[in-house]
Amino acid sequence: MNINALIYGGSNDIEWVHRGDNLKRGVLTMWNKQIFKCSKIEEGKDFLLIVGEYKIEREGLGIEAAIINVYGPCLNAEKFTLWKEIEKIKLMQGCSVWCIQRDFNFVKSKEE
Repeated sequence: MNINALIYGGSNDIEWVHRGDNLKRGVLTMWNKQIFKCSKIEEGKDFLLIVGEYKIEREGLGIEAAIINVYGPCLNAEKFTLWKEIEKIKLMQGCSVWCIQRDFNFVKSKEE
């Protein structure tokens, strides 16, 4: 798998990372580097994890935070494996703030 970390467009405040074959498909995560300073990027089969410092402007402090962008598998057994992997990563990282986002591929009914 290939990870590209680039500056987005003409803005010097936005950074992003993409996991996938090309820019047309895959998982894309963007952040404002004035608010979040990336220190680590990790990828799994169904997720992209960005760890860094979330800057709290008012207090002039920063706390370690993690953003995990998920593209959930469709099969229940694979979903279970993914959530176990995320749980393990969360315990190992020790970040106090987590943002888990994206497409979890949950279906409520047959009509969906």
